Amino acid sequence: MVQSFADQQALLRTIARREPILFAHEEKFASKIGETRMRVRQGGYAYMPLLAHPLPVGKEKQENDLAMKRLRLMPIPKRIEAAVLQNKPWCVEELYLQGCPPDEPNRMGYRPLHLAASYNYEECVKVLLHMKMDVELNSTTSNGYTPLYIASSTRAVRATGGPPGRHRRSRRHRGHTPLPPPPRPAPPPCSPLSPLSTAPPPRWRRTR
Repeated sequence: MVQSFADQQALLRTIARREPILFAHEEKFASKIGETRMRVRQGGYAYMPLLAHPLPVGKEKQENDLAMKRLRLMPIPKRIEAAVLQNKPWCVEELYLQGCPPDEPNRMGYRPLHLAASYNYEECVKVLLHMKMDVELNSTTSNGYTPLYIASSTRAVRATGGPPGRHRRSRRHRGHTPLPPPPRPAPPPCSPLSPLSTAPPPRWRRTR
């Protein structure tokens, strides 16, 4: 693949800074998407960051810069999901500004908003909800769970004494919060299981 002189210089600068170059070609197109998100789009909407970008010099900036270097080793569609699992809201917003998709589901149908609600990461939830043009609020997982249903279930677990971000694990969910099944509809009035049924209870006859 023939590269221009400017691309070669950019590649050499990336290598000199010890930055990952595994997805350098994909990041070039993702940066164009990030630029359009900062401009006024349809409906007069332009994304305004909730957090400061860049961060002031300090320990928080050092930790987030180190996390960003690790996240750039992953495929672009999986970076925001990994940042949510690490509870890094600044990295979530920074990756969104760089063009990463914020609503990419995994193999179980869990999107970053589902994971943030499942682990009670409130700051990540706020950042993802702020991306209202690119995040589907009523999306469902493979089990039919919405982010609101997961958030209400984890709040109930937290109210009973469970610490935030730590729940029981199961093989089925593989680290996700085990949730009760969705409520079943009420039985029809003609069913013998319904409390409104007027049918007499069955009589049992003792046999010898």
